[in-house]
Amino acid sequence: MIEKIFIGSLGILLTALLSSIIARHHKARERRVEAFDKFKDSFIPTFLIIDTGIIATRNFSDLVALFEIQKIAMLTFIDHLKGSIRRNFEEKWNKYQDWHREYNELENKAPHREEGKAILMELMITGKFKNMITEILEAAKK
Repeated sequence: MIEKIFIGSLGILLTALLSSIIARHHKARERRVEAFDKFKDSFIPTFLIIDTGIIATRNFSDLVALFEIQKIAMLTFIDHLKGSIRRNFEEKWNKYQDWHREYNELENKAPHREEGKAILMELMITGKFKNMITEILEAAKK
């Protein structure tokens, strides 16, 4: 009789443990998806600037300002990535971040300001800027 109670209790405990593990995994996935959505949405204004086809000087400063918003979203999101997926994401993000750093350095040096705008113009016209962002989002999605 005690054996039946023990086996029944063990079954209940295992079921409760399994339910807890599944619920925790599901909640972590929901948080990851929510963080990814916020990260992805931080690029919408950038895509709107790129997709209008109107490349004006004011757009350059807008893109730089938008990067700060994207960086905050990235810092919130990156903790959800692990292993090779995280390394791949960081590689793509660092390329994007390096471009922003280089552009800011040129922008802050008056004689080189036009050079920075020319670099951005070329990236936007050739589609490389949009591709850089798309690669980041693809790496984040995995």
